[in-house]
Amino acid sequence: VYNPRNTESVNLFFRGQKTAKVVGSLAMNIPNDGSIMSGILVRRNFNYHLLHPNDLNAYTELSNSRLSQRESVFYDGSFSVLIYNLRQLSSDTIVEEIIKKENDDENLPKCEEQDQQAQQKNVEKVLLGALHELCGPKSKVELTTTILSQKESAEGTSNETQQNNLNSIIELQVDGKSAQIDPKTLQIANCSDQLLHHLLTSITQKMAHTVLPI
Repeated sequence: VYNPRNTESVNLFFRGQKTAKVVGSLAMNIPNDGSIMSGILVRRNFNYHLLHPNDLNAYTELSNSRLSQRESVFYDGSFSVLIYNLRQLSSDTIVEEIIKKENDDENLPKCEEQDQQAQQKNVEKVLLGALHELCGPKSKVELTTTILSQKESAEGTSNETQQNNLNSIIELQVDGKSAQIDPKTLQIANCSDQLLHHLLTSITQKMAHTVLPI
């Protein structure tokens, strides 16, 4: 019996050719040529059997169990800001359902997952989004300053914004730093400042997800 850690692979080395018999629910459907079969490899009396995890207790004395993990972190920000930070990490974040519990602490979000690698990555994204809100006040100031700079440039007060009608390229100048934005591809070009390039990329992506095309 091998008990590897989570996401740790197990390599089995065989001397010579070995044949495994497929039993249980895996044997109900005939696989296509070249398809990959996934299951549990069991050795009994020098014979190898490949079976589904749900059939483990039927063919062996072992039982199948599922582990769950629950993590919690303190968070005193708003729900909308948390969703914004999650969409910074993954743009396809969608709120499917909001469940409110009376007895739970509202400042202590909890993340529960099953023992799967994909779900573990999603939980880590949620924790990173909550910690980014608590530990990143500088990013808020920079983002607010950039939004105010864009507002001033639209009003024609301090910065300059020009749009080239020939190729539909938006030319932006902020505090002596210039950049070009392509509205069709949302690509940032001719921007030497890394921070300005990052903020413009984030803003254009959020505008593309927020503003519907006419």
